[in-house]
Amino acid sequence: MYVCMFKKFMSMTLVLVMALSIVGCVSTEPNVTELTENTEVTNPGGDTGGVDPGTTEPEASIPDVSIPDVIEPDVSEPTVPDVSEPTGPADPVDPSDPSDPAEPSEPDVPVHQHSYVEDVTKATCIKDGYTTYTCECGDSYVDGKIEATGHSWSEWVTIEEPTVTATGMAGRNCTACGEAETKVLDKVIPDHTHSYTGKVTTAATCTKEGVKTYTCSCGSSYTESIAKASHSYKATVTKPTCTAKGFTTHKCSACGDSYKDSYVAATGHSFGTYKADGNATCTKDGTKTAKCTACSATNTVTDTGSATGHKYGTYTSSGNATCTADGTKSATCSACGVKDTKTDAGTAKGHSYAASVTAPTCTAQGYTLHKCSACGDSYKDSYTPTIDHSYVLTDTRYPTTPMLPGSYLYKCENCDSTRKEGFYMTEDEEQAWCREAAKAMLKYINQFRIEQGDTEAISLPGLTLVAEYRAVQLCDNFEHSTADLREAYAYYQYGEWHDNTAYGGTQYWSANAKEAITKANIAYSPDELGYTLANALRNSKNHWAYVGSSDFPYMAIGIEF
Repeated sequence: MYVCMFKKFMSMTLVLVMALSIVGCVSTEPNVTELTENTEVTNPGGDTGGVDPGTTEPEASIPDVSIPDVIEPDVSEPTVPDVSEPTGPADPVDPSDPSDPAEPSEPDVPVHQHSYVEDVTKATCIKDGYTTYTCECGDSYVDGKIEATGHSWSEWVTIEEPTVTATGMAGRNCTACGEAETKVLDKVIPDHTHSYTGKVTTAATCTKEGVKTYTCSCGSSYTESIAKASHSYKATVTKPTCTAKGFTTHKCSACGDSYKDSYVAATGHSFGTYKADGNATCTKDGTKTAKCTACSATNTVTDTGSATGHKYGTYTSSGNATCTADGTKSATCSACGVKDTKTDAGTAKGHSYAASVTAPTCTAQGYTLHKCSACGDSYKDSYTPTIDHSYVLTDTRYPTTPMLPGSYLYKCENCDSTRKEGFYMTEDEEQAWCREAAKAMLKYINQFRIEQGDTEAISLPGLTLVAEYRAVQLCDNFEHSTADLREAYAYYQYGEWHDNTAYGGTQYWSANAKEAITKANIAYSPDELGYTLANALRNSKNHWAYVGSSDFPYMAIGIEF
């Protein structure tokens, strides 16, 4: 089913409603080294030194005196290693950038004061004793050397008695450390008693034990070790300097062994008067330097407050003042060439306004414009009210409709303003108004269909175009005209195409539609008009038989004035 609506200003508005049923047509949308044999004690990186504890022979364990083999121990004389001389405090570091006051430090400000803890290592039979001094910063040195005590041997004790056929064995121990040594007892000679005579066969030195050999007239012999002789040290004093500690060197005149002790701290630099280096600039402090009174070392620090500051000459105007802002003036430093620019107070020129009057119009007030000739700044005052529009009648519509007032359009001669009287609408406004009324009519028709138990009709956009075409036709020919219907179908090529020329007939388009026409007074809103037209069809038995029937499921509507 489709519904077509149209309008025409005669005595009444004409409305067309068309209903149809089309079969089959549906739209998609750091550490101190341990002292061991052949190990040298050093002082790595400290500013103090100490006693050279020396090297020691390996600690000997007490042998099992029951061992039958006789082993003569080769006791090596321990030697004292040369402890490297400790380093003194470093010279003050010259600041890398004398202009930066944050980097250099005054020479009399101590960076760190050593606080040493003592650790005593006692002397043993074969190892020298000494004291290690260690600071929390990692620095350490050794001092206070005490020579090894040497072994304290017990009396010889026979372990195995000799016989006529076999030698025996005797042994003794050191009472201090337990070190043991043995000697062979010769075989027993019948009717012979050994009588030994001792003789030093190897003299002891300060670095090595000696040997004493005991011999019997029978040829039997054995040896004993002789303790090392004491070193004969001569002391030499080295005085401290600004950067290095003083110490005493003890050197043996017999073997050349030496060690150092009695360390004295470095004196530190004694800088005299600081003198400016003459390198200050306008913006940065220069430096000052002093020389140590004891050595040739120097120290350079920032000469705080020595920056000279810029020396600006006469300031010259830059000539850039405006109406509202002061200009600037500049001067150049005679020392470094830096340019300084600052505000030249009081040089703003002020505006120079010229007035022009604009007369009022029917859309805008009149006013006086004041504009500065220098900068373009402007403002308005002296406003005058707008004048009235001067309207002229330019269009008259629907003059022959007695039920409506005259519909007139007036335009102002001086502007684009328009004024309407009566029911005046432009062509575009008319079409929009009619389409809104058609939507309302469809709404109310479907509402009435649902109220009586039928289904809603579906709107077909293509058929609606045909209905709108018919509505225009009905403004001139208010009747059900087959020719007019075929003209509308042919214009949109809508429906089914018929070609009867082979039988002497004509060609045409047909939609097999039922058409309902009705009319109403135009003095309604689109919604009100849609309801009035839908209700008129409901109250027409012949129209409602197909407009309101579920047998006609498609609908299209067109309205025209």
